Amino acid sequence: NMYLVDVVFGHRNREYSDAKMDQALLVSCCYFIPIFFIYMAETVQIYIDVKGRILRDLQKNLFRKFLDYNQESRDAVPPSVMLKTIHQNAEEVAYSLTACLGMPRVICR
Repeated sequence: NMYLVDVVFGHRNREYSDAKMDQALLVSCCYFIPIFFIYMAETVQIYIDVKGRILRDLQKNLFRKFLDYNQESRDAVPPSVMLKTIHQNAEEVAYSLTACLGMPRVICR
C-alpha cells in the first residue's frame, strides 16, 4: 500500500505513465488473484462436501475394522466404546482435517 501511495501515485510526479499504470495493475493483481483462488477453493470444498466424505469413509472403515476383529478382540472392546469412536471421534477427526485444509486461507491473508 505504501508503495502505491508513495511511488506510483506520489505527489512529486503528477504525470501517469504507462509504466506506473502497469505497476498499479501488477500490485492490484497480486492482491486480488490469491483472494479469488481462495474463494474458488472454498466453493469447491463446499460443493464436493469434503467433511461429509471424510466422515463417511472414516466411519465405514472403522466399522469394517471392528468387524474384522476376531471374537476375542471383539469381546475386549465394548460396543459402546466402538459406537462412541465411530460417531464422536470420527466427527472430530473429520473436522480437524477440514480445518487443516483451511490453513492456506489463513496463511495467505
